[in-house]
Amino acid sequence: MEVRIGLLVERALSTRVDYQDFAAYLEMARSDCFSWFAEVPFRMLNPDLLDNTAGLSDVNFGIKYADRDT
Repeated sequence: MEVRIGLLVERALSTRVDYQDFAAYLEMARSDCFSWFAEVPFRMLNPDLLDNTAGLSDVNFGIKYADRDT
C-alpha cells in the first residue's frame, strides 16, 4: 500500500506479521567417520497490509568428518 503526497511516496509498514517455518533435514553417512548434511527451510510470511509471500529461507549444508574413532 502506497500513500502519495505530492512527489513523496511513503510505503505503509505492516504493524503485525505472521509467519510459519518448516524445515527438512537430511544427513547421510558414507562411512563410520564421514557424512554430509543439508537443511532446507521453507517460510510463509503473512503481513497484515502487504501481499503474502512464501519461499526458501537460509539453506544450510556441509560435511562432517571424525578423525578419531572411540
